[in-house]
Amino acid sequence: MKKTLLLLISFTLLFTFCKQAEQEKYSVKLDTFTPYAAYPEILNGKVKTIEEASYLAEILDGNFIQGDRMDAAARDSFNWSDDFIVRYDDNGILLQIDYVDENDDIISITKIEIIDGKMHKARDIVNDTLKGITNISYNEKGLADRYENFKSEKDSLNLYSIAMYDDNDNLTSVTVYNIDNEITYKYQFSVNENGSRSGIKGFNKEGELRSDWKIFYNEKGFMKNSIIIDSKGEKEEWTYSYDYDEMDNWIKSYGSSEKINVITERKYSYYK
Repeated sequence: MKKTLLLLISFTLLFTFCKQAEQEKYSVKLDTFTPYAAYPEILNGKVKTIEEASYLAEILDGNFIQGDRMDAAARDSFNWSDDFIVRYDDNGILLQIDYVDENDDIISITKIEIIDGKMHKARDIVNDTLKGITNISYNEKGLADRYENFKSEKDSLNLYSIAMYDDNDNLTSVTVYNIDNEITYKYQFSVNENGSRSGIKGFNKEGELRSDWKIFYNEKGFMKNSIIIDSKGEKEEWTYSYDYDEMDNWIKSYGSSEKINVITERKYSYYK
């Protein structure tokens, strides 16, 4: 479910907080700076923290049997992203994400700077050393439309991305540029009738299609199937099922493809 290629665009998709005042219900969108940047998840309630860990699995007689927690070798082999812990403020704004290994030791930390209820700066830290900064700008509708990446506070611009939206404020494309204003990569997005992201296409600097990803959802709004076709035309299909908590947020995911079976567990804490 969490391919490392998503991290390439994790800084280009904005986290948002949704409040349904009439029903006095809250929801939080899990996306920017996480492995879910490409296909955001809407989580129910005032989520405070999420801890996620993935395990190799086998299927015996139709049942998933949980194995060892995925280590660095397994993640590299299957292009699987690192486990993580995310923290939100009580308005549903992302504060920090810690990426951790199979022993829960920290690999990297992304700390978010909030100004007027919006994310404006993200700092990536590895071993107490600043490794990157992302500045986020907004258009007149309050949608994030420009992302600038620097290696440090004093360094010059490394690369930047421009986001485009349709009339319904759905993200339609993200184009990544280098410091010479040359396109290095472009992503195109489509949504289904419910507004969930249903397709992602990736193009290289020559405009050649490099990946084509189609996403399908279950009745609770979580991914149930995905199909990824790479530049060679090779297809990778995934299917998912879930266990849920009392808030209808999934706490255990069972993912399966021809290459690998994975069980992913989540723990939530909520603001009261």
